[in-house]
Amino acid sequence: MPVLASLHYFDLAPDELHKADISGGTHDVLLPDASADPVLLGARGRPGVTFVEYLRAAVAHGGFPGWEPNGLPLPEPLRALAFTPDF
Repeated sequence: MPVLASLHYFDLAPDELHKADISGGTHDVLLPDASADPVLLGARGRPGVTFVEYLRAAVAHGGFPGWEPNGLPLPEPLRALAFTPDF
C-alpha cells in the first residue's frame, strides 16, 4: 500500500492587506498538488480561483487583480498598463 504524503500550505505571496502594510495573511497553495494550475487559497473575494486565472486577472487589470471583482472601471493610469493576456 503506497504511503500518502501529508498536505502542506505553501505561502506563495502576501495578500493585499499585508502588501498595504496592514496585518494580513498570505496567498497559499496546498502541496503536494498534481495540477499544473493549483487553486490559490486566500485570494479575497475569489474562492476557487486558480493561480493562472489570478495571474490573468492581474495582467488584465494593470497589475491589480482586485479591480476585477468590484466591477468598477480601471483608473486611467491602470488602463495604460492593462491588456488581455494570451496565456
